[in-house]
Amino acid sequence: MANDSAHDDAQAFEALTRLAAEVEHATARTRYRFSATRAYRSIVDQRLADLREQRIAGVQTLSGFLSRRFAPAMALCDSTDRRLTDLGERIARATSLARVRLEARREQGNQELLRALAQRQKQQLQLQQTVEGLSVVAISYYALGLVGYLAKAAAKALPGQAWLQPDLAVGLAVLPVVAGVAWFIHRLRSHWA
Repeated sequence: MANDSAHDDAQAFEALTRLAAEVEHATARTRYRFSATRAYRSIVDQRLADLREQRIAGVQTLSGFLSRRFAPAMALCDSTDRRLTDLGERIARATSLARVRLEARREQGNQELLRALAQRQKQQLQLQQTVEGLSVVAISYYALGLVGYLAKAAAKALPGQAWLQPDLAVGLAVLPVVAGVAWFIHRLRSHWA
């Protein structure tokens, strides 16, 4: 895991979880026997102490005989029990590391997703502002059309008035109409915000 950056963390986490389950099963299966073995060693040591053997020249004592054969077997049992415990702890640490790496990758994916969402939202805002700008143009166009109709109607209603020209009225109304529509849409957007 430390040297290979291209490996699949999810697969490693799954393998470590399976391995941890196997080690826990083996530990549970053997822990009772190892505990019984330690208890048996304690009984044997107590019995040998109760015998209060005395050394006879040329004859091996029972405690000496047992220490040469029984003690290595007991040491092997203790060593195996310690190794199973140590293996379980090492696998737990590796599983924690794999979990942290998975969570870090997931967090990185979430950050990328949030960045993409923020970018998309920024684009939507820009598009919305563009549409609002086009709305100002469209509404102003229709309002100026109404001004033009009003100016034409006034010119027909008041014949002989040279100062009343429909095209001039529309031209003079462009700036105030566009400013009024822009102000109205800005107020409307502020109200919604």
